[in-house]
Amino acid sequence: MKNTKKSNHFAISFLIVITFFLNTAVSQDDWQVYSADYLNIVFSLPSNWDVDLKQDEVFAVSNENLIGFLLFRPSAGLQVEEFAMEIKKKIPFETFDLFIKNEEIKVNNFIALVSEGSGYAVEFDEQLYFFISVVSDPMRPLVAFTFCVADDLIRNEKTMKEILMSFSKIHER
Repeated sequence: MKNTKKSNHFAISFLIVITFFLNTAVSQDDWQVYSADYLNIVFSLPSNWDVDLKQDEVFAVSNENLIGFLLFRPSAGLQVEEFAMEIKKKIPFETFDLFIKNEEIKVNNFIALVSEGSGYAVEFDEQLYFFISVVSDPMRPLVAFTFCVADDLIRNEKTMKEILMSFSKIHER
């Protein structure tokens, strides 16, 4: 009887471990790498997202829930504080508040300034939580705007951060 109990316990533990590793492997494979030569950047997004790679920007959004990504070069000569206005031109916001401004982080082969905030997006008719990441390149900065519905922040924050951490420059200039 004891051996059967130990066998069952071992079998259940083994199944749990295998299930965990299979789920981890599947989740890591559910990302697709994109190369935006015109923006000099490589990044990854979940493979089930709708992605629009335009000549001068990238816009992507999840099919399952409202989480998305906008990547673009701001107009020449703008200061970092003005990038929020550039975002508002691309995604209309009724309200737009920054909480943390310009926290510096190292991502692969560049430095980024990250700000967090929230706002009411007219286009989506939702309160959004977002990260604004400005890739520090003195000649040609790059703005990444990663957002999700504020109510779903806990579920989506990890994905939002993984997108940013996947960034890598194609060519050093």
